[in-house]
Amino acid sequence: MTREGMKLSGADSILAKFKGGAQKDVKATATALEDDLFFGQDLPVQRIPLDSIERWDIQPRKYFAPDGLERLAQSFRASGFKGAILVRPKPDGEGYLIVFGERRWRAAKIAKLADILCVIEDMDDETALDLAMGENLIREDLSKLEETEGILAIAEVKTGLDRNRIIKLVTSQYRYMEGATYVGRNEEAARHLPTICEILKRYGIALMTFRTKNLGILKLPDDLRTAHLEDKLDYSKALAIGKLKNLKDRTSILKKVKNGTIKSLTEVKAAVKKISQQKDRTSDDLSMARRTRFRGITARVGAAKTWRTINQDVTKVERIDEILAELESFLSD
Repeated sequence: MTREGMKLSGADSILAKFKGGAQKDVKATATALEDDLFFGQDLPVQRIPLDSIERWDIQPRKYFAPDGLERLAQSFRASGFKGAILVRPKPDGEGYLIVFGERRWRAAKIAKLADILCVIEDMDDETALDLAMGENLIREDLSKLEETEGILAIAEVKTGLDRNRIIKLVTSQYRYMEGATYVGRNEEAARHLPTICEILKRYGIALMTFRTKNLGILKLPDDLRTAHLEDKLDYSKALAIGKLKNLKDRTSILKKVKNGTIKSLTEVKAAVKKISQQKDRTSDDLSMARRTRFRGITARVGAAKTWRTINQDVTKVERIDEILAELESFLSD
């Protein structure tokens, strides 16, 4: 790296080549930028104190494997910081937000470095999110959950809608998209759904896939979210296991996936189906037993001898009245 400490100028902008539609493919853009940051010469780099750099809260990647960070930190301790990261000034002018290179920034903190080499670029949220998504795509680091949340964040910036509204538009109006054209009657969908589809296209995701798989993963319970993020559980397997409502059942399958007893998606689905069928049979058996018990009790209560016994006891009569009232109320709900 050269020109250390040089201030940025328009001509020096590392992003200049990516502006004006020169690079429309997100992954290609990120790959070129990665090469420039890590291997490029004559970059307008500056040494920035670590404590003046912060992560951006809506960065798509949320989880970084601790062992990988520690290995990178050991490399930095032994050989110094490698390459540069891309940052942008915070809106208040106090410090910088990471755009590209959070993993190296985290490792540098673990290595207790005082400062690191940075390229400073002033850019909008949309550009920053695009680059952050691209960085993780070229490494295949993003989980499906992080990918989904990252795309929703980009769509929020691009459309001005909140994510709940975006999700509602996708799930309720997807059937009215014909190619890149919306043919329905919802005015909000007409304004924004083509834009959402264009964003998805940039990441190679079809609208239907986003609706059924990406958005589906947002509904996963915490145990499956953790397994997906931290243990790299494939999202398709996570969705299959998510059909089980009981935590104990999910944990049982997750354990088998983790130790290799169950490997393929087909095996996971078979295991889920087996548990579900067992639950259904158990539920049916309980339902039949409950019905038989109810009939037995009502038959005993309705017997002439039992009824005479009840009528001779005021307390039992009052209790029967209460039970009948509760049963009537229950059945009318």
